[in-house]
Amino acid sequence: MKYSSGQYYEWARKQVNEEYASAVYEKDKITFQSEGYTACMQFYPDDIVELSIVKDDSAENCFYLHFQAYEKAHAEELFYALKDTLKTVVRNMKHKILISCTSALTSSYFAEELNKASSMLKLDYQFDACDHNRLYQAGFQYEAILLTPQIHYEYEKAKRIFQDQAVLKIPTRAYASYSSGEVINLLNQAFAEKEKQESDMLYRIQPVLEGNKYRILTIGMINHRNEKRIAYRIYDHGDKTLDKEVIKADLNLRDIEDLLDYIFARHKKIDTIVLGMPGVEENGKLTWEGSKFDHATISEDLKEKYQHSFFLLNDVNAIALGYSTLHPDCSDLLFYFQPKGSWVPGAGLIEDGILRKGYHNASGELRPFMKCMITNLDDKINTPKGAMEIVVRGLLAFICTSAPKKIVLYSQLTPDAKEVREELHRYVPDEYIPSITIASHLKEYLLPGLLSYGVQKLSKNS
Repeated sequence: MKYSSGQYYEWARKQVNEEYASAVYEKDKITFQSEGYTACMQFYPDDIVELSIVKDDSAENCFYLHFQAYEKAHAEELFYALKDTLKTVVRNMKHKILISCTSALTSSYFAEELNKASSMLKLDYQFDACDHNRLYQAGFQYEAILLTPQIHYEYEKAKRIFQDQAVLKIPTRAYASYSSGEVINLLNQAFAEKEKQESDMLYRIQPVLEGNKYRILTIGMINHRNEKRIAYRIYDHGDKTLDKEVIKADLNLRDIEDLLDYIFARHKKIDTIVLGMPGVEENGKLTWEGSKFDHATISEDLKEKYQHSFFLLNDVNAIALGYSTLHPDCSDLLFYFQPKGSWVPGAGLIEDGILRKGYHNASGELRPFMKCMITNLDDKINTPKGAMEIVVRGLLAFICTSAPKKIVLYSQLTPDAKEVREELHRYVPDEYIPSITIASHLKEYLLPGLLSYGVQKLSKNS
């Protein structure tokens, strides 16, 4: 017998009842809370269920997905994922702040004092300390970076590199006197400003591709801090009729199938679906070392299951195409992606407005090149100096071969275009170095790039 959302509601109600005494049960919704976060199970027609976790003070989504509850085991598995995530975010709900000094001795003592003050004031702040040499390895795991007076000279560099974190200088007077209150006030102001900036960015949507004659669903995988996200958007001719994300601690092929089940149940007459994911894509296959999607025949499998048209595009190629689409004057460019903590870069090449994939679609896959050209890669990728060497060598490979007119660079440890250019100038005359633009918020290039690719494919087929 087919499972239904009604059966799922009754089962979930029993599970929630056992742990959350203050849970609220409505006809089509179950809501339960845990220390600063609210979990919600929303039930819709056609057995569609939406699961979400929202942080109470900022309305930030920490978990979000929807699916059709027609398989009992899978529905229960997603409930447990919701509940486990709620426990995890509550356990990790403290704002983690890193204090960096020339050595970690005095900063460790100050961190202890700040933790005591935070506890007395009932603030959700957790302070740790590290020496200056580990700052650019450890800092990305924290929400804020505090620099002691001894390393105030690092402020501009740290601020450029830690663009997702609040970076502050501890006033000399406050550090000398261990004035916890002054430092906490600075943090309160910084977090409030950061929250406002992120809220403003949440609703900023780039323009759609003009001249789109189709209804195209774009789906792109994105890593965001410690979360995995599937961003998706329907471009309906000149409009967007859907723009959301699935948010989980990890993602697999079943999550994409759940997403497609939900969309096909509610949105009809989609001309094609374009997927953008990491890896080397060829003939509907995706090769991505270390991923659950390794060698998966994604396009073929989904086409067979849903009897629909699917196209697959590497995420970096999609971003390059999206940047070119949204900047019509950039018909000849290189998008260069250097992921944090990994020495394996990716690159997307646009020439004369056309995405160049190369033989076996391997253009821009630089793993063999890096292994050949640079030693001790695993050590170098964790410092700005080492990352600069890796990025510059990779860029030189393109400057000396395809010679793009523009470079669009995403590299968190080398965020200064001027410094990158100066390093390139050691090897190449200035007139041969193209303009360099630093990119951020890659989703707003990824999805338009997938749209552009879908339009090209449909136009060519028709």
